[in-house]
Formats: sequence, structure tokens, C-alpha cells
Amino acid sequence: MSGLVHGLGFGLILAPLGVVAPPDMSAAFHLVFPVLVLGAALAAFGGLFWLAKPGAWWHWLRGRARSLLALIGLAAVLPGLMVLLGPLWYQEVLTDITFIAVVVILSLVSDRVTADPSVHVIGADDFLVRVADSCSGIEGFVLITVFLALFAVLFRDALRLKRFWLVIWPLALVTSWVFNVLRITALPLIGAHLSPELAVNGFHSFAGWLMFSTLSIGVLVLVSRSSFVMRDLEREREPAAPLAQDDVAERIVPFIVFALSGLVVQAFWSSPTLGYPLQVAMMLGALWWARATAMCYLARPGGSGAMGGFADFRNGGTCAADRRDVFARLCSGAP
Repeated sequence: MSGLVHGLGFGLILAPLGVVAPPDMSAAFHLVFPVLVLGAALAAFGGLFWLAKPGAWWHWLRGRARSLLALIGLAAVLPGLMVLLGPLWYQEVLTDITFIAVVVILSLVSDRVTADPSVHVIGADDFLVRVADSCSGIEGFVLITVFLALFAVLFRDALRLKRFWLVIWPLALVTSWVFNVLRITALPLIGAHLSPELAVNGFHSFAGWLMFSTLSIGVLVLVSRSSFVMRDLEREREPAAPLAQDDVAERIVPFIVFALSGLVVQAFWSSPTLGYPLQVAMMLGALWWARATAMCYLARPGGSGAMGGFADFRNGGTCAADRRDVFARLCSGAP
């Protein structure tokens, strides 16, 4: 039944495309919008109850009411908060410092550098860019600060918070700023020597997200392996299992590789479709690395068949069975 509701919702979402011509969609939006909302609601609730029964969701939500209310409250006040924090995005001093750093580095790698400090315009050869206030690095500061704050809240019991905020946070801010300077420095070089279109429409936007992702992952790896910041590492006598044997990591890493491969292709290819073979290669590599977990999901019920036997062999005969047991308990609403 839930599957039918889910399918009906998607049908309602797509229905306006078969009734209203695309040029008339804006004029008929007041009629289309309620249908889209109803379809989205049916698809969402149908999908949720298809995944697990209402009792299971209620059991899951019961212990997380405060966290969910806090998130809803944050979402409600966030737009107003961003308006109040608007002046933070325009820091002339930080823009000047970033501009000077870009000029210095660009002068080391290019003989024809054009710089106008009054309007923060810089270029190599005939390709010029303007360092706007939003490109000063403040966005990176905010993003990495929010990321570290979330990490600190989730792992507050395992972290040495004073060391985390007094050492890791400043290092992350400095690294974020250095990445931003390198990104802006590379922008005119790419535009002058490779492709102006790639520089403006690809590298400018996606390289920033790629660098932020790299920095975030780097911080996670550094902190998780440092007894200077983590409390638990000092009490552990046995070495931690390799990452390739971590079941959770084997499920998350392929998704991370998928996201990063998209950023790489968008940042370094004028036509992202040309970079598709690289994305395929990266995903195949990630799936091969996580092949033990993949085989668990492909195992037949009861572990029969070649794949089931291989999965049970690699995981002591419990991997597929344990997952089926957890899934069955979730769907039945059992704790």
C-alpha cells in the first residue's frame, strides 16, 4: 500500500507536465502548485512508510524529539540570522589581505601580472578577475566553523574541546584561507592559458567546494587519529581496525568518492561529460575497495549462491544475516 501511495505521489508531481504546456507553466502556477505539494507529500510519506512501518518511525522519533525540535527552530530563525550577520560577508581588511597574497603568488608564476588594488582586480596576461568581498575567504571561514561546531557537538564526549577549539579550529581557518588564495591565483592562470569558460563557469565555483570537502575530510582524519585531541585514543590498548574493515566506512566512502568525483569533473573540465570516464574509474575503485560490504548486500537470503557464500566467508558468516535481522526488526517496529 505504501508503495502505491509513493508511486501516486510521483505521478501527481509529473502530471502537470502532461497537462500544461511548459510556456504556460508560470501562468498556471497557482493551479499547479497545490498538485505539486500534494504529490510531494504523498511521495514522501509513502516512501517513509514503505521503508519502515509507522510504529518503527515512532520508536525512532521518540528519543529524538528535542534534537528535531532544535533543528526545526534553527531552520525557522536561520533566514533572519543570516540577515543580521550580513555585514560579516563584507570585510575590507580580509579582502585586502587576500588580494595582496594573490598578487604575490601570481607574480611568482607569471611574468605578465595586472593588479589594481583600488578595485581588487588582478589578472595574468589578458584575463582579469575581481576579488569580491565574498571571495575574501569569509565564506570558507563560516563553512569550516559550522562543520567543526557540528563535529564538536556530535563527539563532545570523545573530544578534548579546549585543544580542539584552540588548535584545530585556527589551523582549519588558516588552511581554508590558503586554499582560497590558491584558488583565486589559479583562476586567471586557467583563464589565460587554458579556457576562460572553464575558469568562470567551472573552476571558480566548484574548486571552492572541492577544497572545502578536502579540508573537512582532512580535519576528520587528523582529529580521529590524534590522541592530542581525542580522549579515547589514550585508553585504547589495541590498535584500531583498518578502515577497509570498517563496515560503516565501506558504506560511506563510495558516496564520498561519488560526490568528490563530480566536483573534480565540474572544476577541471569545460564539458563535464568528458570527465565521465574518470568518475566511473573512481567509483569502480571505491566499490572494489568496499567489495566485502557490497557482497553482503548482494547476498541471497540464507546465504545461498556464490555471492552469498563469498559474503559469509569474508565476514565470518554473520554479515548478511545480521543486516537482514536489523532490517526485519526495523520494519516490524521492534526496538
